[in-house]
Amino acid sequence: MPLETRIIFPQSNDEIRFSLIGIFVSLSSFIFLIYHIYHVEWLFFLGLVPFFVFFFFLSDKEIIISLAFFIPNLFMFKKQGAPNALLGYFLALASLKYIYYNLLNIKINIFLIIHLFTVSLTCILYNDSALFLSACRFILSFFFINEIVLSFKNKDIDATMEMYILGTVVAIITAIIYHQYNGSLYNGFFAGIKCERNYFSASVVPIFVIITYYIMEKKCKFKDYLFYCIAFFIGLLSNFLGASRTAFLSLSVPLFLYILYFFKSDLDFQRIKKIVILGIIIVMIAIELNHYYADLIDNLLERLKDKDMATANNRTVLWDYYFSQATRNFQTIIMGNGASYIKGFSVEHNTYIQCFYQLGLLGCFSLAGIFFSFFGKCLPSKTSMDVVKYFFLLAIVLFFFFSISGLYSETLTFLLVLSGLIVKRFAQNKKV
Repeated sequence: MPLETRIIFPQSNDEIRFSLIGIFVSLSSFIFLIYHIYHVEWLFFLGLVPFFVFFFFLSDKEIIISLAFFIPNLFMFKKQGAPNALLGYFLALASLKYIYYNLLNIKINIFLIIHLFTVSLTCILYNDSALFLSACRFILSFFFINEIVLSFKNKDIDATMEMYILGTVVAIITAIIYHQYNGSLYNGFFAGIKCERNYFSASVVPIFVIITYYIMEKKCKFKDYLFYCIAFFIGLLSNFLGASRTAFLSLSVPLFLYILYFFKSDLDFQRIKKIVILGIIIVMIAIELNHYYADLIDNLLERLKDKDMATANNRTVLWDYYFSQATRNFQTIIMGNGASYIKGFSVEHNTYIQCFYQLGLLGCFSLAGIFFSFFGKCLPSKTSMDVVKYFFLLAIVLFFFFSISGLYSETLTFLLVLSGLIVKRFAQNKKV
């Protein structure tokens, strides 16, 4: 039987980062860090222990909250040379376990069925078993996450967000240790362990929006501010170490959100105080980074002036090629091309073109239906223009996946879910 939530997570949300599960998953990260540095085989199996503990002893709700920790660098949790991370298989097993215990009470999203059907047709047409397995894993994972998070209370959402921020901080710290050991910390390509730079940045940047929401919308204690400051600093340091132009440009989104709070109709003394505090935090961190890491900032600014900026680092060439392949005849427009790639060409580096190229219009529309139906359930019953403000996290997620291939990735799925949870958490209440 799953352990009681009060045992794994203290009732107070302020204690989430000091709870048993926070320590446990952090320990797991450092075990995998040592494994990837020294390649000691038994450490890999030791690192699997938390996954088995989560699967057998945690409630479904606790599994989702712990998942938030692993998502920021899921590629770290894999065997050397393996193509896929462990997390996808773990989620699929958790979903099957949930189906087994709740078979008679399950209400399946019709878009999941439609999507599985359309993708199956594409896979049969091109004999593409790899794409079919990826789609099945995604459908099982999303079904499980969707079933659990829609019943989340505010305290559960807060715990999930706290765990995601903690997971991001630990992912960056372990990556710094890993790259320092390998002598690659300052080469301008910093990313999480076994992770691609822009893909890692796509996981890091959302914490700036989440922190902004929680500082501005929720009562914070000193230790909350301290935790957010540390996360803010480490997140920005990660962006400068990686010299990711996509990450740098996306920082305009939380900055615009911060400015937007100046124009709120219910601006009161407490909110003005928070605006000032957040502004001081940002300025202090910027001064600190400029003092100690000026070379990293100069490197990033130089990259913004590169001549390849006009072609998105030559990605537009790939986008044009794969779009032309996706639209070359009626069959590819409707059914896609499967996951096969032309020899000599890189992957699409754009999730939207990847989706269109591989799945066609049928697969794209049914996949969009899955996420639109989820966001529809997260919206409060009485929406207003104010609700638009809570989609800033979604804006960052969608922006990042213009530059990376993320179809059926657990990172994209979970970040979209986090975006829905932010809306569910703050858009429904004035006072939180």
